[in-house]
Amino acid sequence: MVLFAEKLGCHHKNSKTALASLNDFQSEISSFLKETTVKLAKSPKSLSMQFFQNLFELINFADQAFAKLTTKIDYPMSQWGGKATHEYLNHSLIFLQMLNSISTLISHLNQARVSISRSLSLIEKNSINMATKYLKKSQGTKISNPSKCTFSVEGLSTGVEKKPGCEKKERVVLEALIVVKKIRFFALGLVMSRLCEDKKMCWEVGVFSGDEPFKMVLDLGFRKEVVAVMEIGGPMDEVNRAVERVCEGLLMSNGKVECEAMKELKGRLKVLDNCVEFVEKEVNGLFCQVLGVRSKLLDNIRIIGQDP
Repeated sequence: MVLFAEKLGCHHKNSKTALASLNDFQSEISSFLKETTVKLAKSPKSLSMQFFQNLFELINFADQAFAKLTTKIDYPMSQWGGKATHEYLNHSLIFLQMLNSISTLISHLNQARVSISRSLSLIEKNSINMATKYLKKSQGTKISNPSKCTFSVEGLSTGVEKKPGCEKKERVVLEALIVVKKIRFFALGLVMSRLCEDKKMCWEVGVFSGDEPFKMVLDLGFRKEVVAVMEIGGPMDEVNRAVERVCEGLLMSNGKVECEAMKELKGRLKVLDNCVEFVEKEVNGLFCQVLGVRSKLLDNIRIIGQDP
């Protein structure tokens, strides 16, 4: 009887610790969102690179906070129950599809950048007729809606739910995973919105993927700053505006373009190049990271399935 009481007391203590750790996790995410809001408010809205950096910092911070949470409550992936495993595998599949979509957008932007750069080189060589063939605004590219992807693992069980304390820990992990999922979808939805033609669809993927609109979770100040940046457009929009000015100069001045217009376009292309390089690096890193976690979870399922 004494031993049972001790175990019960330990279980109660572990439950309180798990809930306290979840509260700490949520507080850390909230504080980071507020810090990001301040950064967005202070940074010039036309600097596209800063916006991308803030979004990927948000994703990475959420991932690190989640890893810290699982360590604090002593609930590694090898012990995850079926619900937590299902939740991660399901949302990470959509996340990978979003990363693939961004890679497609990056490829399109690189092609547009090369074409415009070539036209600038031809203008400088006075090959105006040839230059006008390449100097065109990018029309953008459309992508499929990645939120329709699903990974079905109905009835999945890794056999750990019956262990004392695991049920409470799994609920904590599920709560935290929902936050991580919403942050990932929201941030990548905004990244896609800055890079592609169908901005409305990407915005909706980011905001509405999940159980309820993520806009109800986000701090009002954060949403306000995000909307202000989104209204300006992405790095390709800035390049297109500069292309328009150069084209107008070619038409109005009989093939001669003001140095200022050329300088502006070169500067916009440089910003685009830096943004694309940064986003591509972050996307590749996240892709490898998520694939690694999925591989571990799937290995857990196979190992449990082989147990007698």
